[in-house]
Amino acid sequence: RVVLWRYQSPPMSGFAGTAGSGGTDVWFATSSPDRSTRALVPLRLPHDQARQRAAGLDAEKLLAIRPGTAVALEVRVQGDAAEQERVRQGLLRQIAAAGLVAQDGAPLRLEALTETGETREISYRTFGSANREGEKVRVTEHICRLRIVEADRMLWQSMSVSGAPGFLQTEQGQSIQDALLPYQKPNLAFFENITLPRYLARPGEGGTYGTSEVTPQGLRGVSQPATSPGIR
Repeated sequence: RVVLWRYQSPPMSGFAGTAGSGGTDVWFATSSPDRSTRALVPLRLPHDQARQRAAGLDAEKLLAIRPGTAVALEVRVQGDAAEQERVRQGLLRQIAAAGLVAQDGAPLRLEALTETGETREISYRTFGSANREGEKVRVTEHICRLRIVEADRMLWQSMSVSGAPGFLQTEQGQSIQDALLPYQKPNLAFFENITLPRYLARPGEGGTYGTSEVTPQGLRGVSQPATSPGIR
């Protein structure tokens, strides 16, 4: 349940195809930017170094979350008391559905947050209007973020960004800016509809436990950048 190894190639260098049982035999076609040098690189993946790294990992210790794991719920969202309580109760149901246990003070925290994003100017054009540029309005992004944190390290995150719909319906005499008001707030339903992972492993420091670059001479080890866990 972890990304063990990342195989990468220089930008615009080629493509890969698989063959053989289990897709472990890979042929990587690559060329230099000026196309003067070309190569077809055969690879067997995972390679020995990745297999050795996997053999040294304890699968049980890697798992941060499994059924029965205790998590502390923290809700810091915009909205009135009723809306905040609805978010809390919805997440408690999701915790139970994932087989987890809600427990104050647990080392693992499930954090529900809302944030205000960028404000930008966009245009809406009325159907049939001769004004091709449309009416300009200002909209602000509202972000809902749900994450699982252990100590100060984020293990998992899912987020939703709302701002302005592609199509907007206005009432008689209503301005576009007023019609946008219902969209200018966080989409708290995101927290009620999210599905929490039943199993979650601690990723490597760079998101994986190793990285190699594909070159015409074969695989070359590279240092891993510090990256955050993937965002759903």
